[in-house]
Amino acid sequence: MSHAQMASEFSKLADNEKIQFLCRLGTGLTVIYRVLYADKSSVPNASQKMRALNEICHKVFGQLGHSVMNAGDGYSNEAFAESLSSLAAENEIVAEFSSAWESAMASVGKKNDSLSASS
Repeated sequence: MSHAQMASEFSKLADNEKIQFLCRLGTGLTVIYRVLYADKSSVPNASQKMRALNEICHKVFGQLGHSVMNAGDGYSNEAFAESLSSLAAENEIVAEFSSAWESAMASVGKKNDSLSASS
């Protein structure tokens, strides 16, 4: 999924849905981190991937904080999505990240039709 698609999905969420989505995404990312940590001896570049997940979590929880506090100084939807998808791509965790994103979207009752159509 492109960052433009991610930004579009994220932009369509109501404020309360964004908060729920970000909580679910952050939780999903910690599960991925746990799996990587447990399998670190057999996963190529596990340390690099864990650092990337940590940075993605930092951005997710930062955006969540801005949403909860109604602070207008968070990332734009486009910049937020681009930063997350870029980190995932650069660190070879796109599949894992996309799975967490889709699961979080599903938790707020949203479904990515572009992924469903390609399946």
